[in-house]
Amino acid sequence: MGGIMRLNPGNYQVRGFAINNRAPIKNGCYSLLETEYGRWLVGALEGLYLFDVARGLVSQHPAVTKEPELGKRLITALFKDRAERIWIGTDEGFYRLSSQDETIQTQADLFPSVERTGFYVHQIMQDSDGRIWIASSKGLLEYSDISEPRLYTIEDGLPDNNVRAVLGGGGNGDLWICSGRILCWLNVGTRTVTVINRPTGNEFAEGAAIVGSNGLFYFGGLGGLTCFNPNDMYSNPFSPKPYFSSVDFDGRSRGDMVRNENGACVSVSASAIKGPLVVHWSVVNPLSYGANIFYFRLDGLDDKWHKTESRQATFMNLAPGNYILQLRCANNEGILCNGSVSMAVHIIPRWWQSRIFRALLILFSIIIFCFALTLVASLLRTKMKLHTRDAEVRRLEDDLEKTRELISGQIRDGLPGVTASDGDFLHRARQIVEANIDNEAFCSDDFAAQMYISRSKLYARIHETTGGTVSDYIRKIRFERACTLLSDDRYSISEISAMVGFSSPSYFATSFKKHMGCLPKEYGKRGDDAAS
Repeated sequence: MGGIMRLNPGNYQVRGFAINNRAPIKNGCYSLLETEYGRWLVGALEGLYLFDVARGLVSQHPAVTKEPELGKRLITALFKDRAERIWIGTDEGFYRLSSQDETIQTQADLFPSVERTGFYVHQIMQDSDGRIWIASSKGLLEYSDISEPRLYTIEDGLPDNNVRAVLGGGGNGDLWICSGRILCWLNVGTRTVTVINRPTGNEFAEGAAIVGSNGLFYFGGLGGLTCFNPNDMYSNPFSPKPYFSSVDFDGRSRGDMVRNENGACVSVSASAIKGPLVVHWSVVNPLSYGANIFYFRLDGLDDKWHKTESRQATFMNLAPGNYILQLRCANNEGILCNGSVSMAVHIIPRWWQSRIFRALLILFSIIIFCFALTLVASLLRTKMKLHTRDAEVRRLEDDLEKTRELISGQIRDGLPGVTASDGDFLHRARQIVEANIDNEAFCSDDFAAQMYISRSKLYARIHETTGGTVSDYIRKIRFERACTLLSDDRYSISEISAMVGFSSPSYFATSFKKHMGCLPKEYGKRGDDAAS
């Protein structure tokens, strides 16, 4: 972040040169390339610059005027190929600058099939055959002037797409790639990627790779330098098949296991269990250094291959049935063995899981259901009988009440056939009507409720004692009160109509004439004529 630092090897003095005069953070220097003696290309945090060593001056590169993006982008890698073309890697794609006519080509011109967004260039190099290799966050790009470019990704065998550095050499034209903590070998002839699964203990850094004069490869990382001779990193083509060694049921070795002539388990059967089923396997491969990868699949449970470095697999609560456990093995170079080995797994149902038990359980459930329906039907019949008996008891009680009223004697009270009991009833009824006489909403339901009898019984008693309906009885008492009030000159007809429970004087007058034979005002005059 302090710009360019120049070390004088004669006196070991260090001199700093600022890339620009803006904020110090803008002076970050990420890549350097000497294009000619005393002139350097500088890749900075923001843009591409030229550094004149003799004059100690830093200036913006002329290419920025043609391609303004080169003045804004983070320049992560610089490389000059054998054709004197400058390759410029950025945090979003790459460019190529011609040293002859100074034309600029973008990633879209050279490799249009890959979007430059997110294409972070870590390193650029050229192999002995003239191919350009670009290590990026989206994979390893191969570019040639005579063939179509190609991008190597995880689909080609890389452990991930973030390729941090790449080196070529070893006398065979092949490449060595680092990604994370993993080294890979790319056979350029066959275009195959082999993972060298030897732990390095080093987290590789972006672009930190170089070939020494002694032919050794150096990859820099957070844990220091990883150094090796590529000729010593031979491939291990041997990948034998694994074999099943033992099976544990519910934490104990049990069940009927069948082994072949080599001692490998080929089938196992056991009763259904609630605990785990643990299958153990192994492989004899002295060239893998114990770094084997296994792939297993339990047909009948799922169709997915599961990857593991462990030498066992655990299955929980397997349902009764027949399964086939498939197993494959890969050596330390990631090379899979030919074909797979299999073991038959038969889970025998317990007695409560058998078809006979389930059939009996279904039959028992049907019997219980039928019994419950019979019991409910019996309870409903009993309830209906009780309801019918209660209705008969109420009918008998009503008949007994009528009989008691009839034999209580005929006590005359001005009305033929009216008993003393009827007189009490009519007296109570008149009191209730007179108490509600100004309430126009007073109806037979209110009347019955205040008499503490049902509406049907009220209708029957009123008809029995008066010969009319409940409405006739209420109206009769209203008009009797109206006649009394009309005889008094203190109230108008409007006031009287409201006092006897009529909503309007006109309706009161119409009803009064219908039942009394004259209008309310004529009734008052009739009283005056009688008085004179």
